[in-house]
Amino acid sequence: MGHFAYGGSSILLVFEPGAIQFVPEVTEESQPVQVRSRIGISTL
Repeated sequence: MGHFAYGGSSILLVFEPGAIQFVPEVTEESQPVQVRSRIGISTL
């Protein structure tokens, strides 16, 4: 298991090409992703 520190943890998500459609808010570099935020929709 990993360790998640408040304000400084990162995770890496790996998907097959075309398996997810990201929401526009996630594709903007200036927008951080908040806890429990929707990041995309499965296309499978």
